[in-house]
Amino acid sequence: ASRHVTVATYDPPTSTHVVIRYFDTVYHFCEGHDATSHAAFGEAAHIAVTLHMHEEASYEGLDPIECEMRRRTFWLLF
Repeated sequence: ASRHVTVATYDPPTSTHVVIRYFDTVYHFCEGHDATSHAAFGEAAHIAVTLHMHEEASYEGLDPIECEMRRRTFWLLF
């Protein structure tokens, strides 16, 4: 199902896209697909930076659950 989430659906990017790509990273790593795992991680990191997940100020005005999901996902990527 994650293969159907293409780059075209990233407009606008959401934290859910980051989570999906992180799960893809772990899956491909466990399957031994190193290049695919690295590519998925790169996409996750790129979307996270686009959403400014590394800046606490970007969480102002967001739902508390969304804030916590972004924080935890950022630290998983870190």
